[in-house]
Amino acid sequence: MRYTAKHLCQFFNINRETLRHYEKVGLITPYVDPNSSYRYYDHWDVEKIAQIRIHRSRNLSLKSIKEMDLVDSFDNYFNIFENETKLLKEKMKLQELILKENELDLNIMKKGKSKKYWTTISEPFYFHPAYSDENNNDINDWYVNFRNMSEKQYIYASFSLIYKSDNLTSTKYYGGTSYSKASIQLLNSDVTNMIFIPSAKCLCFIAYTDDQLNIQHTLLKKIRNLLKNYCIQSNSIIFIRQLCRIKSENRRYFYVNIPIF
Repeated sequence: MRYTAKHLCQFFNINRETLRHYEKVGLITPYVDPNSSYRYYDHWDVEKIAQIRIHRSRNLSLKSIKEMDLVDSFDNYFNIFENETKLLKEKMKLQELILKENELDLNIMKKGKSKKYWTTISEPFYFHPAYSDENNNDINDWYVNFRNMSEKQYIYASFSLIYKSDNLTSTKYYGGTSYSKASIQLLNSDVTNMIFIPSAKCLCFIAYTDDQLNIQHTLLKKIRNLLKNYCIQSNSIIFIRQLCRIKSENRRYFYVNIPIF
């Protein structure tokens, strides 16, 4: 029995572009009528499209599906399928970490909406400095760490600031990007030029600055008042991670972690 493109598209709930793409990459080879240029498909094409749909639902690439279709032995089929499964496991690991980090930020924002301050054991992070308050006016320095950044690194990078609280009159801070320790380990990133921020019991809150990061008289002043008024003995690095930027409000919202002992 011969099938038309219309029949197969309706049967498999796909469009003609998908069917043509399968043909273009060599996965199916319909008979083309020399007079009408109509394409006709046989039962082997139907089975092959069904198998393609099965493999694609399992996230196998069309390249690997074609290789599997052309193998000359069971062992070679097994090797391709095993490799695709390994790649899928790696993707799932990445997705699990993305979900974990999204849930972390979501929980932070939920707490910030209901509480003024709270304490928690912070996650360990690595901070990659890009600029200090002395060159904050050069906006290009804000994004220098994103030069040549890989796609995977973009997933986990956050705009961040660090502030050393050993001097309550100091307004010196550093800006850059931060990554969770888990993402650094997963990506096997070089941490030579990064500052490690260990896990610690922290006083936490959400605060905002204006969009130009004029934080000396807003965010840093609030931190210094907390350190003074609550008699917090904190001589460590205060980690400040940007959660979002709301352009219409001219604000940046930050998650502030003040280590307490």
